[in-house]
Amino acid sequence: MAGLPARIGIAHETCFGFLRELGEAVMDIARESGRDARDVDSADDEAGVDLVLAIGSVHLYPDLVARPRSARRILWHTEPLPRTTAPSRSGVHQWLPTGRILDISRAALPSLERSAAWRCWREQAANVREPLTNLAQLRHHAAAFDRIVIDAHSRAEGAFEAGLHVEVVPFGYHSTWAGPIGASGQRDIEIVAMGNVSPIARRLRILTALEDELSRSNIKVSRISGHVYGAARRSALERARVSIDIHRIPGGYPLYNFILASAAGAALLTEPLIKPAPLVAGVHYVEAEAADLARAARDLLADEPRRLRMVEAAQQLLRTDLDLHRTLPLALG
Repeated sequence: MAGLPARIGIAHETCFGFLRELGEAVMDIARESGRDARDVDSADDEAGVDLVLAIGSVHLYPDLVARPRSARRILWHTEPLPRTTAPSRSGVHQWLPTGRILDISRAALPSLERSAAWRCWREQAANVREPLTNLAQLRHHAAAFDRIVIDAHSRAEGAFEAGLHVEVVPFGYHSTWAGPIGASGQRDIEIVAMGNVSPIARRLRILTALEDELSRSNIKVSRISGHVYGAARRSALERARVSIDIHRIPGGYPLYNFILASAAGAALLTEPLIKPAPLVAGVHYVEAEAADLARAARDLLADEPRRLRMVEAAQQLLRTDLDLHRTLPLALG
């Protein structure tokens, strides 16, 4: 592959699971093109490569950002960042560690956790603080990298506003992490919901309401949560007709769930996306507000030709603009 250095290192350090899969896909592409690809977890490792690629958030690489550079470094950032259009950027959660304060109050007064007001404030605190923390870390450690790439236009807004020089390149499809493209045939799961849930996340609240509403139409939602990767995740998606993505943080970008679902032959239903390119709503996926997800799911399940057309268009995108063989050289510059 033209433009790739001869020796590529993938920083892992504290990475596991999904991010590990993405790194292995990059190494497979490098090796396919005759390059040397290896893990880089120390200064000695870095001295043996021409380029180090770190995937994910800066906090995963404490040793990398602390030690002197001996190779070119690129960060492919894949975590939430604040958006310039996000109304939640103002308010008490931005300036005070309200999540920690609320957790302490819950420990002191256990009955608070049963309060709807406490859950609402804890969810808002998490939604505001995580993107801001990610941005603060990115700004603090930007000098440790020669190039910073962000995987979505909607995520990059906050970085641009903060004065960071970043490029926008989506991560791409590769069979190493998403499985082969295809998987038609019998599908005995109507809807699968991907993504970890926690008591303080909006995803749990919305997913619970969605499950209750769909159950009244005798439609069951199967969850893929926890640390489910590889063959087990693929097996569930191959059985599903529709994969629903509920944003853990408002304005999330479900590119990875889109790639996983589409490769396995499931259509993606998600909350509305801001600047979703190269995805096109109504062509590659269906979007609906949280309150309308159940209706949109019923409509999609009732129209199998439409569902299949969407899967076909999505899979074509994986073969072209969202092929990691294309996006990787753009990310590496």
